[in-house]
Amino acid sequence: QLNIVMPPDVMDYVAKNITNNVRQLEGAVKKIKARSELLREEINISTAKEAMADLIREAENYVPTPDDIIEATATYYNLNAADIRGTSQISAYVNARQISMYLIKQLINLSTPDIGKLFGRDHSTVIYSINKITEKIPKNKDLSITIKDITANINSR
Repeated sequence: QLNIVMPPDVMDYVAKNITNNVRQLEGAVKKIKARSELLREEINISTAKEAMADLIREAENYVPTPDDIIEATATYYNLNAADIRGTSQISAYVNARQISMYLIKQLINLSTPDIGKLFGRDHSTVIYSINKITEKIPKNKDLSITIKDITANINSR
């Protein structure tokens, strides 16, 4: 679709390293093309590695912080992190708050009392929120996609 021709080794490199979502894949391909045009060189594995360096992060080297997760969730929903941490019972805020709590538990395995402190809640509220999202995921494809997209956004930071 982008009318870009890439050697098979470059396609393999991109496919093995960009696995989170289609938007990130498209962004990587565009970065490779832009770098090759800017430097007036053919697309090769070296060009791809240099263009994608900021997109690829070794999994063992990056552990998101709770703030990273809350910020990524807020950005995804076009909210402020303060709204998610706040006390508002507006459904958009509650949903984003519950997803943030769920992702903090899943991605960094913070204890429920510690998660509660981040949101000014007690651990039982955190447990309820995590269980609520856990129950919804298998039944709600959109929520499952949302969780994957937010996670991909966190991991691409």
